[in-house]
Amino acid sequence: MSRYLLPVMMLLAVAQPACKKNPQLGTVALDVYIHPESSSSDDVILQTAIRNKLEADTLTAGHVQLRVAGLLVVLTGDVSKQEASDRAEQIARNTKVTIDNDKPLVAETVKNLIKVGN
Repeated sequence: MSRYLLPVMMLLAVAQPACKKNPQLGTVALDVYIHPESSSSDDVILQTAIRNKLEADTLTAGHVQLRVAGLLVVLTGDVSKQEASDRAEQIARNTKVTIDNDKPLVAETVKNLIKVGN
């Protein structure tokens, strides 16, 4: 039993530093949600663009979620002021994504289900 102890201890000593996180490495967050009824890449691209704008806005960041299916945007979440709900809807309606000079992707419909004052 003791003859295995030293090799196991050496293995653990070598493996342990390799398990540490490297603080010099950056992180990339990618949230991809494909609605069961829609596997359209247009929906995924539009959802990502709107989400990035919502997260960059101080009124909506961290409070508003969304899903896109068939270019229908559904906004949900809880905000303290009507202004934040209105801002989220404005962002969703005004977001346009153009790839390779194609026709811009825009939300055809925006449904605002955000709860205000909770």
